[in-house]
Amino acid sequence: MQRVTFSKKTYNGGGHISAPPSKSYSHRLLFLALIAHQPITIGPLLAANDVENTLQVCKQLGVQIKNSSSKWKLYTPPKELISDELIFNCGNSGTTVRFLIGLSLVISGKTHLTGDFFSRNRPVIPMLEAMKSIGTKYAIEKNGIAIETPTINNSKIKIPGHFSSQFISGLIYGIIGLMSRPEVRMKKKMNFDEFTIETSTPPVSFPYIELTHHIFEEFGVKLQFKRIENECLKVKIPMNQNTRLLRNSYEIPGDFSSIAPILCGHALFGAGEMRIMNLSEPRFQADSEIIDILGDFGVERVVDDCDIIFFPLAKNRGKSRDLSINCIANPDLFPILCVMGSYLPQITTLTNINHIRFKESDRVSEMVRILQGFGVNIEEKENSVVISGKSQIELSSSHIFSDIKDHRVLMALLIFTVGVEFKSFTITIENVEYIEDSYPKFLQVLNYQNAKFDLEVIN
Repeated sequence: MQRVTFSKKTYNGGGHISAPPSKSYSHRLLFLALIAHQPITIGPLLAANDVENTLQVCKQLGVQIKNSSSKWKLYTPPKELISDELIFNCGNSGTTVRFLIGLSLVISGKTHLTGDFFSRNRPVIPMLEAMKSIGTKYAIEKNGIAIETPTINNSKIKIPGHFSSQFISGLIYGIIGLMSRPEVRMKKKMNFDEFTIETSTPPVSFPYIELTHHIFEEFGVKLQFKRIENECLKVKIPMNQNTRLLRNSYEIPGDFSSIAPILCGHALFGAGEMRIMNLSEPRFQADSEIIDILGDFGVERVVDDCDIIFFPLAKNRGKSRDLSINCIANPDLFPILCVMGSYLPQITTLTNINHIRFKESDRVSEMVRILQGFGVNIEEKENSVVISGKSQIELSSSHIFSDIKDHRVLMALLIFTVGVEFKSFTITIENVEYIEDSYPKFLQVLNYQNAKFDLEVIN
C-alpha cells in the first residue's frame, strides 16, 4: 500500500506537461489487433494497470507483441480465437471485462473472467442477460463469470444503454470479429447479412461509442448509427464487408480524462501559464469537454497546434456566475468538477449523474461524503448535486482516508487537498497506488507542480 500525507499548502503549477496516452484509445486499438488480419503498429501505449489487463488478455488469445521505444507492433492472432477454458484476470478494468464479454461471440469455447471488478458490484449482468437472446450462456462464479456463445441464433440484440456505453462498444467488437472470420461464423451457425444492436434506453457516455465508431471508420469498417424513438440508438453492421483494414498504424493521442485534474488544479491554485502537450483529436474524446467547461468557469486558454496553454483563474476572484453542467457524457469528470465547485464562490450544479454511481465506486456518494467532511456545502439530489462553493477551505481537524479505491476519486481528492489551509492539521490519503489504473505518473506531475507531500510505501 502507498499513502501520502500533506501538512502544508504549497502548489505553484505551470510549466510544460505532456498528457499521458489515451486509455480509451489504448484499449480499443489493442482489442482491434485481436480481431484484425494483419499486424498493426500503435503507440505510445498507456502504461497503466487497466491497459495492462487488456494487453495480457490479448496475449492469452494469441496476439504477438513487439515493442521498441514508444511503438508497439501487434501481430495477428490465429484465424480462430480459442479459449480452452482460459482464465482472464481483468483486474478492475470495466473496459477489459465488457469488451471481452462482447468478444466472447467470436471466441470458441468457454472463457472465465475474474478480477477485482467483480467484487465491486459494477453492472455487467444486464449485458449478459441481453446476450442470452442471441445464444450466449453464462454462469456466475466465485470471483467472476464463465461465458460461452456456441451458436448465434439471432441477428438482432436489444440492450439497455443507461448503465454503460461499454455494453454497446463491446458488442460492436464481437460482431466485427465475426464479420472478419467467416469460418467462425459458419461454425457458430450465423448466416445473417446484417447484425443490429439496439438500445432499450438512451445510451450514456455516448462519445465513447462514437470513439469506437471513429476507430473502425478510420480502419475502413463501416457501421450505420441512427437515433431512434426516445433517443435510443440503433447500430447496423453489414456482415459482407472487406475484412482487410485500410491502415496498419495509429498514433494514440493524449488523454483528456487523465489530464483534467491537473488542469483544474492549475486553474484553482496555479501560477503562470501551463502548456499541455499532445492533446490532439479532442472531438473523439468525451472528456475533451473539460476545455469548454473550464472556459465556462472563466479559465483562459490558447490553442497552439496539438498543445493547449492554460492560465489560472484570478486570485482575487469575486463571486462567479452560477453554472450548471450536464455530466451525462462525462462520468470521469464528475469528481474533479466537484472540486472545482467547492473552491469557487458560486453555485455549481452537476446534473444527469445517476450512471456515475456505477463506476469503480459510487462516485456521487463518495464525493459528497468526502467534501462534506471538509465542510463543503454540497447537496446530493435525485439526479444531481448542488455545490455552494467558497474561495478558501480551512481544516478544523486532521483527516485520514483509508477506504478509497477509485482512481478518479483519488486524483480529485489529491487536487482538493493541495488547496486547503492546513493550519496545524494534516491530510493522509491511503491506497494511492490505485491511481496507477489510469495515470501512473500523476504523483510525479503533482510533485513537479511543487505540491509538497510525504509518500510512504507500507508492506
